[in-house]
Parts: sequence; structure tokens; C-alpha cells
Amino acid sequence: MTRSVLTELRQIGVRISLDDFGTGYSSLSYLNSLPFNKIKIDRSFLRGLEREGRALKLLNGITRLSADLGLLVVMEGVETEEEFKLITDYTAVDEIQGFLLSRPAPNKEVSALFNGRKLSAA
Repeated sequence: MTRSVLTELRQIGVRISLDDFGTGYSSLSYLNSLPFNKIKIDRSFLRGLEREGRALKLLNGITRLSADLGLLVVMEGVETEEEFKLITDYTAVDEIQGFLLSRPAPNKEVSALFNGRKLSAA
């Protein structure tokens, strides 16, 4: 039932993301059985990330597999320039989100960022 509903939604143009991949009930089998457009990899994969380390090899494998399946790959929770550099140099991540880019912000501030305006301190 879930697959058929997601397939119908995708056919009408809804983009479907698998959030927090690698935690809880997520599974590699979902990548094969459900019609996702995007996979969002949980921040937990950034713990212990270092050049040539096991965590980086695991993250690289997951991102390359996802990219090979035609999925857009997002890395959640990027907080440092070092994490950003490792991700961009050694993985197939397409997009990042996290505190490195911005802390959570109210809608008004986000709109101002997209419109290129500066806000005064409130």
C-alpha cells in the first residue's frame, strides 16, 4: 500500500525524500523498494569522520550507492568547515544542511536571506 501511494504521488510531481537515513527503521531495502527522489543522511554518520577513517568509507559507500540509484543525496547536520571539506572531497553528496550554513531561523529571516536583504537586530 505504501509503495502504491508514494508511486501515485511521484507520478503527479511530488518529490519524495527518505529522511534520517541510517537511523531507526531505515533500511537499504527501502532504496530498492520505494520511489524516493532524495535521501537525507543522518548527522550520526559525521561522528568520527576523518580522512581515511572507517566512518568516511561508510559515508562514501552510502552516498555513491544512492547517487548510482539516481537519488539526490543530502548530508544533514554539517557544522564545521572540516566536515564540509571531507564531505565534498570524498563523497557523492549533492547538498548539505546544518549549522555551518545557518542556525534555525524564523521565517522572516529566511525570507530576507533569499531576497538578499539584511535585517536589523530586533
